[in-house]
Amino acid sequence: MNTLILRHVPIVLSALALAACGAAPGGGGGGNSTEPTDPPDEIVDGAYANLNDRSASGSAGMAYVLLEGQTRHNNDAVSIVYSSGAISGDLLNGTDVDDAIYTNPANGEFSRIVRITGDNVFGAVGLDVRAGDLPTAGVTNYNEGWVGMTAAFETDTLVLTGNAEFTATWGTNDIDGRFFNLSGRNSGGGSVTNVGTIILTNGTISGDNFSGGTVSGTGQFARLGGSGTTSQTGGTFFGPQADELGGVVLINDTPDDILIVGAFQAD
Repeated sequence: MNTLILRHVPIVLSALALAACGAAPGGGGGGNSTEPTDPPDEIVDGAYANLNDRSASGSAGMAYVLLEGQTRHNNDAVSIVYSSGAISGDLLNGTDVDDAIYTNPANGEFSRIVRITGDNVFGAVGLDVRAGDLPTAGVTNYNEGWVGMTAAFETDTLVLTGNAEFTATWGTNDIDGRFFNLSGRNSGGGSVTNVGTIILTNGTISGDNFSGGTVSGTGQFARLGGSGTTSQTGGTFFGPQADELGGVVLINDTPDDILIVGAFQAD
């Protein structure tokens, strides 16, 4: 499986690039984009400015979940200067949310997808949830979401975009999600449409991060979920009352020779 990993991981950056140029996810006859046409209603909280607001004063704390190759990085010690959009701290130090490496396919107020092509770094970044602002009870549904991924099989590689949905149950610290309407291109350059769904169940919320859970799938992902499937999929919550989330997907099914890498954002 290692040769497959080394050969295909960088291709995920092509999937993330689709969001930057506004491309549709593929499908015969020019399929519809998976991006929401209108920004969803956001929670209003004066302590959290929109990431695009250059008139906001001072700076704010940010958090991210990134993949560097196949290494997942979580960090809540990053910051943004609103007037310039400049980010400082760790892997994102010296970057700017107004640059092309930051995109907003799910129309988030408080989060972005980030991809640094030369360093093979990609994932999600956004305003860190302030202390005491994380829900402790109830359910939050994140129904407006986007995912970009590469799914490498033994005989083909698919570069896909699609929808992401999650449900966070705060009282039990449980999170479930799915990636669906996955469409794009195969390794021969042909269009593929609705190739299957990837399902994540019983992930664990820990503080303002989440990870783990059981992986299963349908369609071309139906073989996922056996004893040889491992997942480092994980993310973090952003904005007031954890209004948005984002993260990375990394699923490795060794017996069936399937490797899936990507990033997602939802609100």
